Amino acid sequence: MREVEIMQNLQALLLIFYVVTLSFGKISARYLTFYFDAVTLGFFQHLVGSLSLLLISYFFLKGNLRKIIKNHRQLSEVVVLGALWSIIYFLYIKGLSYTSATIGSLMSVFGLLMGIGLVGLFFSDEKKTIKRKSFIAGSIFAIFGVIGLNLSKGIAIPEYSLGIYYLTVAEILAGGSSLLRKRLVITTSSPVCLSSLITVFASMFFFIGALFFGDLRKIVRVSFFTNVILFGSGVYSLMIGAGLSLVYIKKFGLSKVNLIRLSLPVFTGMFAYLLLKESLSVLQVFFATILVAGCLVAIKKKA
Repeated sequence: MREVEIMQNLQALLLIFYVVTLSFGKISARYLTFYFDAVTLGFFQHLVGSLSLLLISYFFLKGNLRKIIKNHRQLSEVVVLGALWSIIYFLYIKGLSYTSATIGSLMSVFGLLMGIGLVGLFFSDEKKTIKRKSFIAGSIFAIFGVIGLNLSKGIAIPEYSLGIYYLTVAEILAGGSSLLRKRLVITTSSPVCLSSLITVFASMFFFIGALFFGDLRKIVRVSFFTNVILFGSGVYSLMIGAGLSLVYIKKFGLSKVNLIRLSLPVFTGMFAYLLLKESLSVLQVFFATILVAGCLVAIKKKA
């Protein structure tokens, strides 16, 4: 019994570590939107992040990496997911540039429902989830919370409303990508290798976009500190967000990972206030609470 209790506590600590580190990734991304456009930021972050994951895969998981590369069907799915991820990240950064790190984390929580709902439509083992009354009711509350967040400030500041739309589309697409992610996680023996290849292809797509729509020379015009945040967050965010998330999903299950991610806006809000001086209005806090509570009602029974 003692060993079981220790393992449960360790599991809880690992999940909390995961969500705290995710919050720092969102804060650093918000900070970098002050200096870089979405395409340029996406390229440099994915370049260093994908290289880090690829080096780990090559030196420690070379056999698994080769298996994925030699599996043409799996590799084609990785390319598609890399392209889809680059679009999602671009939309997310655009939305973040018009709103705040806390709003971005709230919309990420909403994206959990999108992912669960879409997975439930196509995977038989998940269909019971989306048919439950609690999931339907929680989803309705969450959608109401998103609408409220938009109206709470969007009428006075059109750019804020535009940011909410960008984030909403990004999360809907992220929910769709969870279908492919679940399929790949189930069929692969190494989520880290999978993440490294997905981010490699995403960086390629971002590079093409940056050539036409970005400003690659921007890195020489910003401060050394900003470049440290740029490249450091590229390694840090992708190691946590892309690599560690798939490892956690495989180890703990999607439900537990989704449940702990509901606390993401809380940690992000605290750190964003301390580091970026960002805060929410009373009305935004009200609708944010409705959004998170709706998500909790929707997934707590499953988790």
